[in-house]
Amino acid sequence: MNELYHYLYELEDELDNLDIIKNVDNLLIDIKNNKELLEKLNKYHAIPSEKLKKEIYNYSEFIKFKECENNINLLILQINNRLNILKEKKGCCR
Repeated sequence: MNELYHYLYELEDELDNLDIIKNVDNLLIDIKNNKELLEKLNKYHAIPSEKLKKEIYNYSEFIKFKECENNINLLILQINNRLNILKEKKGCCR
């Protein structure tokens, strides 16, 4: 169990210092500052359309954000895998 706690504390420190986390925060700021993109995103959420989706994907900030989002999802999968290994190793239950 101590190994699990140790891993979680290390993970917290690592996540705080990951460039991908900082990048996604900066990209969110960029997106929020782009009034035109923000307006299109709001319209898309209200009434999705392929035309609007294509327009949104023309913004480099949005594409970079989606790439970061994918990388974060991969990171989450890796973290979950590591946690499962630690739980199995120590016989932890859910």
